[in-house]
Amino acid sequence: MIKQNLAALMGVALLVAPAMAMHHHHDGEHRGLDGRSFTVQVNEKHQHETKTDHISFNNGLMESEWLHGLGFEPARYEGHDHFDAHFRKGEEYVLYSGSIHGDNIHGSIKWSHHHQGGHTHFHFQGTAAAGAPVAEAPAAAAPAASLYQRLGGHDAIWAVVSRFIDILVADPVQTANPAIKRAFGKTDVAKLKLHLAQFVAMATGGAEKYEGAPLKPVHKNMKIGEKEWTAAVNDLVATLNEFKVPKNLQDELIAIVATTHNDVVTRP
Repeated sequence: MIKQNLAALMGVALLVAPAMAMHHHHDGEHRGLDGRSFTVQVNEKHQHETKTDHISFNNGLMESEWLHGLGFEPARYEGHDHFDAHFRKGEEYVLYSGSIHGDNIHGSIKWSHHHQGGHTHFHFQGTAAAGAPVAEAPAAAAPAASLYQRLGGHDAIWAVVSRFIDILVADPVQTANPAIKRAFGKTDVAKLKLHLAQFVAMATGGAEKYEGAPLKPVHKNMKIGEKEWTAAVNDLVATLNEFKVPKNLQDELIAIVATTHNDVVTRP
């Protein structure tokens, strides 16, 4: 729903979460990806080195040449334009999550090392492998309504944003973090709501102009960890459900905003 720097507007920087816990899939969706393959470049957080991976989707399973070489078997995937695949080897788990737009693919990888008690995060992006089939749009398809329109426009977006921030700033998980609590104390909540509503409207196809700040400087000293991030996910889900936002629109929002995770979370 929102472009990659959406979380910048939160001021407290926890706006939305990795889509991995929030996608709502339906049986049979994987058929749309079967037969497709991609070549991607994988980058570990805070590292400049990249690695090449070749991923493919067949019979409801996703295979990663990189992970296969490390002993992981193909994993069942869920989704279509936005997908999740959970790989497992012993006590190691890898969540491969991505979004596909035509020939282009991007997303994130979360590698959980249970025996070491930590996680490693990666970003990836790439294109369809040479000769691989691509999704074709109907020749005479009518332009789709913007997400701004499908969400209900200015008033609906403002109502959701306002409620979400009210829930977030009162969340005890957030206020238990001294750095976040200090940020809350310095935040003009009314202005935060205004900026976030402006940005959501602009990013989803509305005419509003965003007047807020960029992502990284906002979150630099907030010491946000996975605990706070997950709590924010729950707050967002609660807000969307309270306003009865359809699940497909929730998925569209979460899948795109999930790419902000590594810019927002600065500690385990």
